[in-house]
Amino acid sequence: MEATKEKTPGQKKPLCARALWTLILCCCVGLAVLAVALFPVINKKLFKVKLTSVSCNGRDIFMAIVRANENRKSLGLPQIWPKTCLPTTNLSQDISGMTFKTSTEYFKVLFDEEHMGTDAWKPYVKGVDYSKLAGMGVPVSKTQRLTSTNNMWAITANITDDDDDIIPVLISRNADMKVIEEAISNDFACNNPGVKIALGTGDYQTPFGEKGFLCVRKGGGTFYNVAKYATIRVLFNSSGIHHPRDPSKPPIVYLMP
Repeated sequence: MEATKEKTPGQKKPLCARALWTLILCCCVGLAVLAVALFPVINKKLFKVKLTSVSCNGRDIFMAIVRANENRKSLGLPQIWPKTCLPTTNLSQDISGMTFKTSTEYFKVLFDEEHMGTDAWKPYVKGVDYSKLAGMGVPVSKTQRLTSTNNMWAITANITDDDDDIIPVLISRNADMKVIEEAISNDFACNNPGVKIALGTGDYQTPFGEKGFLCVRKGGGTFYNVAKYATIRVLFNSSGIHHPRDPSKPPIVYLMP
């Protein structure tokens, strides 16, 4: 009778190892596919978080200026929105008696950069600092000397209380400001509302490049305009300027960083 040949344990090990490695490989491939599939979703979520943060920053700046204007009104002092034309005032040392060519120059005075870190520091606004000017690829200033590199905002100059609340007072610097200025000054929003707002074509790609732009309106609302709908019609809610500006007033212009 022929003896049965027994298999040694060593003969099964190569088969088990191959199966294990196959399982590991399948798991890795599955995780890679899952990561690729989830990346756009995760990226979109992160973008929304960052967008919310810079939107809050813009509104904080806006509210700080509004509160300062209200406090100054009770003292009989002019508002502190920037100007490009010399106002008729004797307050030459006050921000209301100054003119500005860039938003960076304006913010340096608004935050009283000259006296930062000293007992003489007297900013015109409270509760905000240079960190509110950064975000979405625009780095925070690490010193007490602000430069355009650390400033993501263009700000409207020559705005008044009589101007329409739909007008943006802060706009992310990657948008084309000229076409928006024309829309406000010439009622272009009503006459030719389909005009596109160019994005990322000027001196600044950040913070949003060609994807869209962010603004804070005079009424206090924030609005992110995606590139697909970046037109004058959408920016002004299809209705345009409800109250065309008095032509005797200095035109609204946007001070770039």
